[in-house]
Amino acid sequence: MTNKNIINLYSKKETKENAIEFNKFFSGLEHQAKKQAFSEKKCFICGREARFCNSHSLPRFVLKHIAQSGMVANSMCMAENTILAAETGINNTGTFHLICADCDSREFADYENPDNYNDKPTQIMLSQIAQKSYLKEIYKQTKNIELHNLVYQIYNSKIGNLQELAFLDKADYIKQYLYAKNTKEPYFLVYYKCLPYTVPMASQTRVALISGFNGEIINNVYDLNPNALLEDLHICVFPMKAKSIIMMFVRNGQKRLRPFYRDFLKMPEDQQLQVLTYIILSYSEEVFFSKPLIGQISDLSKLGHICGQTSMFNGYKDDAKARLRELAQEYNLSNAKNIPNLLSTVYSVKND
Repeated sequence: MTNKNIINLYSKKETKENAIEFNKFFSGLEHQAKKQAFSEKKCFICGREARFCNSHSLPRFVLKHIAQSGMVANSMCMAENTILAAETGINNTGTFHLICADCDSREFADYENPDNYNDKPTQIMLSQIAQKSYLKEIYKQTKNIELHNLVYQIYNSKIGNLQELAFLDKADYIKQYLYAKNTKEPYFLVYYKCLPYTVPMASQTRVALISGFNGEIINNVYDLNPNALLEDLHICVFPMKAKSIIMMFVRNGQKRLRPFYRDFLKMPEDQQLQVLTYIILSYSEEVFFSKPLIGQISDLSKLGHICGQTSMFNGYKDDAKARLRELAQEYNLSNAKNIPNLLSTVYSVKND
């Protein structure tokens, strides 16, 4: 089998053996790309040469409330034809390596302190959440740029325009990070709930909604104009002992998201939680579960399909308008009614 055929294996999803071969091949490329992308270990925040710390993209204290023997499940537990780990230890869950330990402990102290969740989050906390989310995205795109370089160097072939998109995305995330860091009142808290039970999932998610409840376009994810910023939605699901914090916020001044959250806020609480479950599962890979939850779900294949939607963006320009219309229907938020509401009390974690 040629290397070019190996590259195409995953998209074809032919057999479990192909998926295993692809994953082994890809993990080697990814390791090499990471090594080359971060050969100069300079902290992104302070600029000093320092060893990168194991920074969590959501607070570690959140993960421990859904962990079993120090392990949590991820969305791979619902996927087919993959050898990627379906569970990880909380020390290595949702981590990235871009900043030093001093910046990690100093810059995010407010939002990573569980005592600060006895009331609604402050603007400082929302800003820190957004900064951490964008740092994770900057890390991913830095690695992806080098990964596409490697593919081109080895095979003299580009995968669509994915590298161009990676450069654009990284520039966008840097702008958004600087906005969060340097703006005094950067965000509007759309939604906040303190549920009186521990939910079985945790997530700190930044998403660009493609469509709303009627399939209307909110963000054109195929617009390559560097000045056309996507309007991001930030969702946090933080399980704690005997309670859970659920919140959603947006950048001040964003207009395209307003019809969505106006419709959302009119819904009863159970529907709101179901919609949030759907958005997180369909848009984000940064979602983690209590392991016993998996055994409680009667139809994992349905959730597996929803989780698989995160791989649908391919970055190709061919017939982008038609593809966008397809995505708008695939991501139509009315589809939320077809999945279990994982944030309901039915699936709550029993604290010892």
